[in-house]
Amino acid sequence: MNLDLLKEKSDKMTTKDWQNWHSIKREIQNLIEGIDGLKTDRAKNKRRTKIESLLNQANEIYPLNY
Repeated sequence: MNLDLLKEKSDKMTTKDWQNWHSIKREIQNLIEGIDGLKTDRAKNKRRTKIESLLNQANEIYPLNY
């Protein structure tokens, strides 16, 4: 994404937007770190789906760096 567009999007974000974005990122991090502890493939797949959903939410608020 163009840096000017990122700056513009960043400037429009409120404190609440940033708090929400960081909260989602923390939740994603915790889910990723805990995935190896899951015993069944069904649980792991469910976790992956949740992570993907949260990544999409965070990316809509402000693009994530991959």
